[in-house]
Amino acid sequence: MTELEEGSFWAGFSPYCLKSALPPENSPTLRDSNLRLRWIRIYWWVLLLLVYSALLLESNANRELSSAVRYEVMEQLFPDWNKAAERTRDAEISPSLKELLTADDVAKTMSFYTDICASQSSISASMKATWECKLFDIRVENPEGGSWDPTTNHALPDVDKDTLMNGTRGILETKARTNKTNKELAKERRYEIKQICSENFFQTHFIIGDDPRKVPLGDVNAFAQRVRQVHPGLNPVFDQFLLHDQGFGGMKQMLNEIKEEVKEIKESQKELDHDGGRRLSTRLQRRSPWLLDVDLESNRSEEVPAKPAEALEAKATNATAAAQGLTFPANHSGINGSVAKDQNFPSGCFDPGDVAGLLRDLWVSYAGSDDTEWGLNEEDAKGMAKEVLPNVGSDTWPQYWEEMNPDGDLKLSGEEFLVFAEKHLKEFQWPIRGYLNSECRNHHFSLISLCKPQEISAHYQVAFVPGKKNSAGIFFTQQRINVLLSFKQVTDQSGWYRTNLRIFNKSCIGSKTPGTVILMVLTLILFSFLTLIDSLATLILLPLNLYRILWMDLPSDASIEEIETCFWRKFLQGLDARGVASRFLPVLIVLAERLLALGFILSCVEAVKESRMNTVLPFGVLSESCMVTWFRGNKGWIIGRNVPRGINMINYINECTDVAGVDYLAELFFEVLFEDEGCFHALVVGLIMLRILEAFSLSSRLNWLPRTLFLAKNKLQNFLLAYVCLVAGFSLIMTLYFGDIFQQFSSLQESFCTLLLYSFGSTERALYGSKPFIEVGSSHLHAALFFYTVFAVTIILNMFTTIVIDAFTAEGDPERYEKIYKEETQSLTSQLLQVFGKGHLLNKKSQLTRQASSEEDKAET
Repeated sequence: MTELEEGSFWAGFSPYCLKSALPPENSPTLRDSNLRLRWIRIYWWVLLLLVYSALLLESNANRELSSAVRYEVMEQLFPDWNKAAERTRDAEISPSLKELLTADDVAKTMSFYTDICASQSSISASMKATWECKLFDIRVENPEGGSWDPTTNHALPDVDKDTLMNGTRGILETKARTNKTNKELAKERRYEIKQICSENFFQTHFIIGDDPRKVPLGDVNAFAQRVRQVHPGLNPVFDQFLLHDQGFGGMKQMLNEIKEEVKEIKESQKELDHDGGRRLSTRLQRRSPWLLDVDLESNRSEEVPAKPAEALEAKATNATAAAQGLTFPANHSGINGSVAKDQNFPSGCFDPGDVAGLLRDLWVSYAGSDDTEWGLNEEDAKGMAKEVLPNVGSDTWPQYWEEMNPDGDLKLSGEEFLVFAEKHLKEFQWPIRGYLNSECRNHHFSLISLCKPQEISAHYQVAFVPGKKNSAGIFFTQQRINVLLSFKQVTDQSGWYRTNLRIFNKSCIGSKTPGTVILMVLTLILFSFLTLIDSLATLILLPLNLYRILWMDLPSDASIEEIETCFWRKFLQGLDARGVASRFLPVLIVLAERLLALGFILSCVEAVKESRMNTVLPFGVLSESCMVTWFRGNKGWIIGRNVPRGINMINYINECTDVAGVDYLAELFFEVLFEDEGCFHALVVGLIMLRILEAFSLSSRLNWLPRTLFLAKNKLQNFLLAYVCLVAGFSLIMTLYFGDIFQQFSSLQESFCTLLLYSFGSTERALYGSKPFIEVGSSHLHAALFFYTVFAVTIILNMFTTIVIDAFTAEGDPERYEKIYKEETQSLTSQLLQVFGKGHLLNKKSQLTRQASSEEDKAET
């Protein structure tokens, strides 16, 4: 072996394509050398696959844990009969998530899962010591109230069908619309619904939610008293308590409450008898205590404040009593009568470290939900400051006011409030329990039925809190599962919504090790040497190479072979600017490597974008630096702007965890480059596996597989075209015939996907909601699917098998294979020349060749 040959031999082991590794073009061992270089490159790709996969697998070592949480969430949203019976026993509404839901069912679903998140951490109440669930964010798009009376749940007063006017009218006349009183009242109701369905109202009372200690769940009277927009009040159907008091367990509990009240009445009556008061008749005492019709208000001490949720429970209790001919006062305590008391909130409802939430509640209580129209005057600012600064007095207030309002315009804006709050953050005094979290608030989800927004989404985060401890001995979140519920209205103002559920997981914070850094470095190095460097050079020189192809010119006497050779050389320059890899790799493999580089770069870019997005909600006890970061990341949200809250993952790692050194680098770089919500890196791993399948064509024992696919390529393409046309035709028929009664065939897209799944054995979707031999439409559906099975499954798919078998048979004939391979290559070359506008060169040469051949035939004749 000469020195040059020895250098070429060792250069071939490099993952980066070196020119010194290429043999001369006229070398007798060219074929063997190229084969050796291709095998070496495959081995490098296998090594990259192993390293890359190990990196992604190591990022989350608790996949069993996250999958278990996912199954539990699915069971909560799609309850089986056992779960449904359990909820009926506990007097809970048990909505099942379906593809299409009414606005009322959407409200029930959101209320139910929010309650499950608060009381059971989405798993179980016994697991709240180690698991937390928080309602991260609610998004609402375009709430629009219709022409309806929200107070009475009737048509507006200026509509004849619901007016209370007496008299007569002609069939084409209208009386209600011409009545001045009705017109004024209808105007007030339209303004009221416009205010309720405004973005500011939804931001404050629907997205953020009200404190149930002030506005109990389902208490429309308390809602109307505290919120001017709903005066004189909503109809109860638009602000219901959707969770409890709905089953036999609730009835039993209400009866127990009645017994307790009657017992108190009897004791009070005994005291009255002792004091000489009026005694109940013996006949009345002998009656069942449940049938006593007494005034409970007279037995209640005036000094005892009413329970916050009494209006709600009274409503539920009165509904049950009314069915039995009973009447109870409005302030009667039904079940859950003390649900809004501090001691009865579920554990985890309050967050002492959520300084952003505390500041928002403080600001909105004085300035409202929108700071763009007005600010606070000095009196309101002083009242607000007194709530959090105990040393504010007449002597110190002028100094505070001057600091709050440096421009001296006598108005405290939101931005000025944020500057002051950041400076005095450590001095503020807050309630001991802290901020009432969103999942424990009253969100008035029944307003969905009134305002019918275009889209509603709720983002929940379930976290395994005791992942690791920082230096202060405080746990920080390790596992984090995201549950995203979204509902999109089918048609404007229809009140029907299409459901979409997504459950995804992020990598475990604190699980990265020094080994993660090594794997990341190896992955980046291998990717760079195998494809990134060459792909970057190709991208830079791509305009020049495209110009060369478009302006390619050849001598008029060039043969077809010369035209094809010249074109492929310039085309390969466009795919491989350095011209090294294309010397020993097929064109398809070079193209695949360029696509791999593009996919990897896009995955990293997506990871960078997600690392900068505010998608993190801190859990557990927050450190001081984490509180400050949480405050700074939510300034717009604090002053009432309609923006999502949260901090990005980089700030969370820096300020809310205590990872340091190599572990910090591992966490940071993995989040920036490899953590993506859409799992794009997993797709890149799949593309690498396809790239490695080149080994099949190099192996004498496995090359029959790619050769068979190559021979069947044209027929398979034609078959797929015919099959798609057949399925599309049946989709049109199914949509026209069944689209009105079966939602799986309601559109061409739905029908196509349903029939495509049905062709390959997934029949559940096609038969969803059908009751054959009972309902006529279902019987017709089964008949149509029978004919589709005969044509599309039995006949057409068997043709697919026949095409593959014929190609496999032809692959065993080398001469036939070479002939077909040559024809396919010429056809592809001609098509590419047409694409680049050079088809005339080949057509002209082919025409000259045919003329010359014809003349030779005539001469011989």
